[in-house]
Amino acid sequence: MNIIKKGSFRFWGDWFGRPLDNSHKPMRSLIEKDMLVVFFEDGEKLTVFNPETIISTDGEFSIADAARIIWEWYPYGEMMAAENKRRIEYIRSSEGKVIKRTNLGDGNEEIINPEGLKAVEMY
Repeated sequence: MNIIKKGSFRFWGDWFGRPLDNSHKPMRSLIEKDMLVVFFEDGEKLTVFNPETIISTDGEFSIADAARIIWEWYPYGEMMAAENKRRIEYIRSSEGKVIKRTNLGDGNEEIINPEGLKAVEMY
């Protein structure tokens, strides 16, 4: 799959960073069984499990729904080393809610109501 759109991410309505503050440029992507993996400039990686309805044009990159999403990155200005890798994981529960987990701060879980929102949107 070829992804050419670059921009800022929202995962089930949850912005990565401040809205429209980041610009992520895809370098390559692959689909393996039920998983889409997109590699971005600056070592960022998006992994989407069971993606549904992927739209990828020069003006839009979105995924309507997914079972699980993992977004990985290195903080700007820090070395790309394992100890610096950051991660946010979103898991759709059987009740339809989304559980957000991260390796930042205290690592508490957050519950997101995804009603009417796409799993992945790039602006």
